[in-house]
Amino acid sequence: MLGLAPSAAAAEVLGTELGIEAENTSKWLYEQRRNHQREQELAELVDAKHPSQRGRTTREQVRRERYLRAALERWSLEKDQIVIVDEASLAGTLALEELTSAAEAADAKVLLVGDQHQLSGVEAGGMFRALVQDRGPDVAELDDVRRFTNAWEKHASLLMRRGHEEAINAYDQHQRISAGTREELIAELYGRWKEDVDAGLTSLMIAADGHTVSELNRRARADRIAAGHILGDGVELSGDQRGGVGDEVVTRQNDRRITTRRGWVKNGDRWIVTTTHPDRSLSVKRAGGGGKAKLPAGYVAEHVELAYATTTHRAQGRTVDTAHAMVTSASTREALYVAATRGRNSNRLYVDTSYDPDPGTPPGPCPTDRHSPRRSPHC
Repeated sequence: MLGLAPSAAAAEVLGTELGIEAENTSKWLYEQRRNHQREQELAELVDAKHPSQRGRTTREQVRRERYLRAALERWSLEKDQIVIVDEASLAGTLALEELTSAAEAADAKVLLVGDQHQLSGVEAGGMFRALVQDRGPDVAELDDVRRFTNAWEKHASLLMRRGHEEAINAYDQHQRISAGTREELIAELYGRWKEDVDAGLTSLMIAADGHTVSELNRRARADRIAAGHILGDGVELSGDQRGGVGDEVVTRQNDRRITTRRGWVKNGDRWIVTTTHPDRSLSVKRAGGGGKAKLPAGYVAEHVELAYATTTHRAQGRTVDTAHAMVTSASTREALYVAATRGRNSNRLYVDTSYDPDPGTPPGPCPTDRHSPRRSPHC
């Protein structure tokens, strides 16, 4: 049995919980494509008379042959093998086609697991949803929601999943929705998040755009500095941010060269900064678990961000105690569903009602010039 997931961090969780080998989908497909080249090189090694083998020692040949055979075994499918693809709604159509073709050639089986009502991947996708619709009643579906503490939220989340407006009424009746201007909501969202964190809960701030995420991250860091939880000025991170001792950060690039005690640094891993070094590198430990690493300065500047807030896409798959999500008129049903279902104990929505952009113009500040496109009635 093989497990595949959209990120290396998700694959690690999948493999640990099921007790199987698991890998990032893109990585597995990349390595599987290289098997043809490996097979050719292996054939050359076996053929001692091949010109390309002249000058190699027997020991080098044996070592290389063992490596190639092991790689071919690791990155190939076997007859009757089951491949579990987790968060399948995020898998691109071409990736799924390539994977199922490899499985068909090996007489293996692909099992897609996910939620067709959640967000799709950034590449051309939607095939998982199409397959679910095509198979209809033959698709196995869980009918018991286990994430939420409150019974009403289980029911409301299913209504929201299907796009039923009654779900909004349920969140409103339980005082989970705030409305106002962006500035008011940012302040309220951050304040409630801080209350949860101070109470010892795991909590997440969610926004649709990177600008709002950065603003929330900077506010959280400034407050933690003032409270003495973060020491020193820190070093420069990606996205014009800074991180210092005590900050919670997230790595955004897989790098198997940066190792921990039991693994390596993955996209989506969350860390606590333990030391800042003069060369602008960081020593970190995993948030909520074991494992330490030293992140080189170049990696820090390009691929490390603060982790107090995140985008909706990156929040998919996360589970925390409480979640606080910014919602705008540009939020899709899929994004709203993901943002409103990350927290076990509560999920709060902060709806910006100050500006409803014209459908024909991109979201942005209210126009002030009389020659600008039609004004929104909320401006």
